[in-house]
Amino acid sequence: MAQLTLALFSLLFALPLLAALVLALLPALSPAAFASLWAQAQFLPALGSSLVSALLGTTTALLLSLTLARGLYLSRAWPRLCSHLSPMLALPHAAFAIGLVFLIAPGGWLVRAFASLAGTPAFAPDWITVNDPWGLALALALCLKETPFLLWNIALLLARPEIAPQTQVAASLGYASQKIWRWIILPQLLPRLAWPLCAVLAYSLTVIDMAIVIGPTTPPTLAVLLWQWLQDADPQLAAPAMAGSWLLAILTGVFLLAGAGLWRLWGARTRMPDGVRGHRAPPGLAAALATSLLAVYLAVLLLTLLWSFAGLWLFPEPWPQSFTLAAWQNSGDTLTANLVTSVCLAIASTVAALTLALLWLEYGPAHRLGHSLLLAPLLLPQVLLVAGLYRLALPWQWEGSLVTVVWAQLFWVFPYVMIVLAPAYRRFDARYLTLAQALGHTRLSACWRIKWPMLARPIAAAAAVGVAVSVAQYLPTLYLGAGRISTLTTEAVALSAGGNRRVMAVYALLATLLPLLAFMLARALPDPEKRHA
Repeated sequence: MAQLTLALFSLLFALPLLAALVLALLPALSPAAFASLWAQAQFLPALGSSLVSALLGTTTALLLSLTLARGLYLSRAWPRLCSHLSPMLALPHAAFAIGLVFLIAPGGWLVRAFASLAGTPAFAPDWITVNDPWGLALALALCLKETPFLLWNIALLLARPEIAPQTQVAASLGYASQKIWRWIILPQLLPRLAWPLCAVLAYSLTVIDMAIVIGPTTPPTLAVLLWQWLQDADPQLAAPAMAGSWLLAILTGVFLLAGAGLWRLWGARTRMPDGVRGHRAPPGLAAALATSLLAVYLAVLLLTLLWSFAGLWLFPEPWPQSFTLAAWQNSGDTLTANLVTSVCLAIASTVAALTLALLWLEYGPAHRLGHSLLLAPLLLPQVLLVAGLYRLALPWQWEGSLVTVVWAQLFWVFPYVMIVLAPAYRRFDARYLTLAQALGHTRLSACWRIKWPMLARPIAAAAAVGVAVSVAQYLPTLYLGAGRISTLTTEAVALSAGGNRRVMAVYALLATLLPLLAFMLARALPDPEKRHA
């Protein structure tokens, strides 16, 4: 079974990943590729907006998540906040960006509410609150969307068994919660946040779907510009596009090394506690920030729902004058086909990823190479890996089929399923399997009848995350599907370029409801350990 697991992992994931990277590297090896990239007039402005949005979005997301954890940890509000992370994580990035546009655009609900209360003229102001050339709106969207992901990772790290006794000892010595956080929790937390922060920075620097919806347009961010070059009919643009993709990967590594250096410098200057116990500070700021974050997500969901049923909605009215099903009816068969395709892709990619994850966790070799390959798709620019996968599929004429899209989505669904499932899998008491094997069961039979049923809730949670990741995939679906596979997310992003807001809201709402339904089903699953208690 171990050989079969290794063969599946190699054939479906590891070998195609390495081959795709090699194929993506070959066009960028020539110095002429980078010279051509530098000569493009849009390159430097696109790079500047990418750096501003990525660094600002990642930094603010990290500071916001640390502020929330620092202020709410060890309080009653912390478990309540953690319980709301799943629905926030379920919201696809593109759908969240569309809902945020409904909220902060010049004709969005915030401006409508202010204009209605203040009695301003009945036309939308000429403000640049979305699609600004500096990428500030994109940075805001990235900050709000990545904060729940970092908070989820922080919550997992704070749940480690050694943290609670350490905080109890520090509290018994008279240290306030702020000092406990500064001297005990933070030095252990930040090094373990390196990989999640790495994934956030890599995604923010190379995001395409959110950048199309809410980011700069003329020129766009560098990732969007590279994707446009790869789609261009001129083959001479392929080499600078691949060179730019590798440049984004190099920049990600440089920023991560710089962050590691800053961490070491900070740790070298503050080694020992100063002995000051401090005083307990009320979690006022953190509570206000948590409430604001939840309010933004709720507003995004409600506005998306509202626009999908809105009839006539003139500025500055805060509510539609009528409600209608016209947007749903006009979408018709196209909406149904996109919904069915999204569901099929989500089920197929999640089942494949979950099967591979269970086999790998049970039978796979425990070495760092497999772990590094597993995280590689989350740390590399998506446009780089997708272009390599497309070049790999093209000679075999695999592009444009559902199977190929499922295989392409597996490179992102599988790592996230592993990240969610691995901690619970490793905490499982191995004595159950030992007892089952002593009674004559094979290892696979013991897993099927005992271990995996006992891990039903973590497996369901991993499956829900897999569904959410699959539904949110834009570039792999569009590129490996060769434009012939359309899903809710690809259609919603396409409509954001100037389509009907109501139809766009319909697609964004359904793309949101699918992962939410998966998380609700996973949460409703009973705990096997408490079933017979």
